[in-house]
Amino acid sequence: MPAVATGPHSSAVQLYRALDEEDLSSACRLLKSTPAGRLPLDAEELGKVGRRVACLARDKLREAVREEDGSLDKVLREVDLIESSFPHAIGMKSSLEYAAARLRQQDGAC
Repeated sequence: MPAVATGPHSSAVQLYRALDEEDLSSACRLLKSTPAGRLPLDAEELGKVGRRVACLARDKLREAVREEDGSLDKVLREVDLIESSFPHAIGMKSSLEYAAARLRQQDGAC
């Protein structure tokens, strides 16, 4: 973690904690409330965070498709929100996991 992201309550520290805990919902809330330009991270760290968020989102999509526990709609909403509000999380909506989740959602709506 970069030195600029210090303090237990800084948004960057909270975001890293959410990612370490694999908590997409918390990461989504943090990214929605804190624009990327206001996170105390440099461009390299923003890229790393974006890749971690995208990887976590794909994992959560894959899990939601397999489990069929009703979490699919929530995970899809979070992915849509993250990708629209955090430009460093690239490729979530173009992933195979996202496509599979959308197909599963459409199958369930029929």
